[in-house]
Amino acid sequence: MATTNSPKDGTTRRVLQLLKDSQVEPSKILIDGATGRTVKLIRACGYTAGFTIHPDGTRAEEAVALVKKLGAEGLVLSTAAGAGATDLLGLARTAHLLQKAGLSRAVVSRVTFDNAAALLEAGV
Repeated sequence: MATTNSPKDGTTRRVLQLLKDSQVEPSKILIDGATGRTVKLIRACGYTAGFTIHPDGTRAEEAVALVKKLGAEGLVLSTAAGAGATDLLGLARTAHLLQKAGLSRAVVSRVTFDNAAALLEAGV
């Protein structure tokens, strides 16, 4: 579920309320389009927060700071191709910067692959 467009905080709160009302298991939900302001709320409700590495959104350096601060639990990093600007190598660049920042390969793998794969397996 994406929370694109502004205002992010209000949109995220509305999405979280809809999900709560739907009684869908939080462990099966990724809320993409998270920001530094919304990630804690998303994770506190038991959902996985997705950050799209994008020139008009979360930059690689911001993602590194967020992972260092918050840890890998409940975070997924991705890139997107679509209308407008994109950075198809953003995820690879972010993975490199995470390692360069001293984070373990296990943490890098969790936020760039493992957490997303676990969500896909949960939906099966």
